[in-house]
Amino acid sequence: MGVATGRRESLSAADWSEAALVALARGGLAAVAVEPLAKELGATKGSFYWHFADRNELLVSTLELWELRDTERVIGTIGETGDVATRLRTLLHGAFASVPVGSEGSVGRVELALQASASHPLVAPVLSRVTQRRLAFLTRLYTELGLSPARAWETVPRKRPRSAPTRPRPPSSRARSPMSPRAAGPSMRRGAFRPPLGRPDPSALQPRRPKMAGS
Repeated sequence: MGVATGRRESLSAADWSEAALVALARGGLAAVAVEPLAKELGATKGSFYWHFADRNELLVSTLELWELRDTERVIGTIGETGDVATRLRTLLHGAFASVPVGSEGSVGRVELALQASASHPLVAPVLSRVTQRRLAFLTRLYTELGLSPARAWETVPRKRPRSAPTRPRPPSSRARSPMSPRAAGPSMRRGAFRPPLGRPDPSALQPRRPKMAGS
């Protein structure tokens, strides 16, 4: 009992949230599980339940940590440096630098993992809040550069929802040909181009002789 109690006291809730954030970046939302995290931390599940009621409570704490670290602190730090052009340049540089290029610890990996679970009831409101916060900050920077608020809002890049790539559509078999009745006009419609019924008059098939002058 003394060892278990000591372990519970040695690990804080922040330790569990940090470990969960690393697991989230590595394996997505499903990787945030109590038993694997306890094994990684060298703790028991009793240590986890000392700080959290259940996994959802850990997820909430982990998402709050991500929001604080990757949005609020970034905005707070950039907002205190240099002129507006320098702040904007620093922000964009940090955004591009966060794109994962193979490093497991890349900042952008957490966001990519969350985007893959964007419809999760705990993830969706956090992503929405973070997105609005970032857009508002970028809009403010563009406004300070001299753009009108409306123009600044239009300038801020936004993520488009993911969708399947569109393929070129094959030509429709119902495409109108140049000689189709609908393309030819009213005179070709409603049977106007319909051939006469019955057998043709043989005289109509004989070539006509040209009329001679004076005949």
